Amino acid sequence: MSEDLALYDTAHVVYTPRNLTAEELYKGYLWIYKKLYSWRNILRRVPKSRRQIPSYLLFNIFYRKYGRFTEWLCRFLTDERIGKIADRSVISNCLH
Repeated sequence: MSEDLALYDTAHVVYTPRNLTAEELYKGYLWIYKKLYSWRNILRRVPKSRRQIPSYLLFNIFYRKYGRFTEWLCRFLTDERIGKIADRSVISNCLH
């Protein structure tokens, strides 16, 4: 297991399961990622609630298209920075 928390972003293998190599696990991750974020599966999972559809599509299309960008963004936005952003958001919501 890795103790480097920056690697816990779904794009890095942080442990080796009992019956798989780290490479096999990573290849399985890539396979499921491609299946999960295929256009066909994105459209199959569209929520029934009209209010949820825009955010659902935005997230899924963005994540499908910019998976590597989000990996970089996660490295840039450290846990400390994310905490500060979240704190500001909570404080702002409490004041309004």
